[in-house]
Amino acid sequence: TKKSVEMKNSMVKQMSALEQETRKLRANLASLKRENAHLKSDNHRMETELLSVNRKVIELEKLACEIKPSTNNCELYRRAMEAENKIKKLEMELGKALNSQKRSDEVFGAN
Repeated sequence: TKKSVEMKNSMVKQMSALEQETRKLRANLASLKRENAHLKSDNHRMETELLSVNRKVIELEKLACEIKPSTNNCELYRRAMEAENKIKKLEMELGKALNSQKRSDEVFGAN
């Protein structure tokens, strides 16, 4: 009947629209996964650079303590070494977290 043909055509149009929307969403998801991978990489690079800068500061504070062993210079160095120990612990935790995230990404197919 004419009514059933109209319903069928309407359903075909709806299905086509849904398929097009699905393709668009899949493309957006792929784009977001790529962007997320880049952000993770940038974040890791910046964390590495920050740790490098922190270590250079510690070296300078150590030199200041050795050159002029005033209470202030050596106290700064002592605090810096405490911070370095905390940084090392955080690096280990970060490494564990990154490995865990990598395993999770592999399981769920994320990048």
